[in-house]
Amino acid sequence: MAAVDANYKLIYASVGSQGRVLDAGLFAHSDLHKAMERGLLNFPPPEPLPNSDIMMPYVCGR
Repeated sequence: MAAVDANYKLIYASVGSQGRVLDAGLFAHSDLHKAMERGLLNFPPPEPLPNSDIMMPYVCGR
């Protein structure tokens, strides 16, 4: 599993799990997930959608 920033720079990598582990299971037990849950990654605060007052958080996608 790996993560890159907006400039495609590798910022996180995790190796060494069994081949049968599903993506969700791998992520759920990763130190990246733990850091996200603890608020240690300095994600920007939620912002309103363009031309709206609806607040949306930043998310990680695949």
